[in-house]
Amino acid sequence: LTSEQTAKYSVVTKAKRERRNRARVAMAIVQLERYVPLEGEQRTKLAELIEKETSKSVDSGRYQHYVTMYRISRIPEAKLKTVLDPAQLKVFEEKVREHERLGDWLKQQGLLREVAADEEETVTKQLSDKN
Repeated sequence: LTSEQTAKYSVVTKAKRERRNRARVAMAIVQLERYVPLEGEQRTKLAELIEKETSKSVDSGRYQHYVTMYRISRIPEAKLKTVLDPAQLKVFEEKVREHERLGDWLKQQGLLREVAADEEETVTKQLSDKN
């Protein structure tokens, strides 16, 4: 790849990963709202918090939902308190903690990998070297 193509590839790949992450977060929030009703502003703030905390997830295929919910279960309570009221927080934690138990299994399967800061550069370099 030329340097121009490499740069374009990096931008497109990053944007694609960000869109996927937003979709994962939206799906998780829809599921959680069955138990924890949220107001519009709360939903937006919670989505932003979850996106920030789970943004480095690598796509894990059919297990992605479990990976996302596990990562949500790892968000510190102090951060959640800024978005949820005490009653919501209690129910929220009960529901996401169910997924926390999957952590060991997800780790054994290699599904909790994160995108390294230089991973895009590595993939791009590999593509360049092939040409």
